[in-house]
Amino acid sequence: MLAVRLIAQGMPHKEIGATLGISQTTLQKYFDAFEAGKVEGLKQLNYTATPNRLMEKNAEIIPMLEADPPATYKEAQAQIKAQTGVQRSLPQVREFLKKNKIRRRKV
Repeated sequence: MLAVRLIAQGMPHKEIGATLGISQTTLQKYFDAFEAGKVEGLKQLNYTATPNRLMEKNAEIIPMLEADPPATYKEAQAQIKAQTGVQRSLPQVREFLKKNKIRRRKV
């Protein structure tokens, strides 16, 4: 609903996605559902988020990365996979590091 309100106020799609923490694809699905069935169309989406496996294991990941800060996102990705078995894309790893305020080691 908030996404629809923000677009009605003239906010650009990119800003709406960043503000709500959703992708452009998800945002477009919301708009399409709203156009097709107004509020009832949005209710039919039945969206349930999948759990973030990195955040589920952050108690394990964060101390490891703080003890041995990675120099690159690729290195962080490898450390996380070795420690937890969780494989995530570089953008996902970068976002995880930002959210948890973990800085890369300066080389």
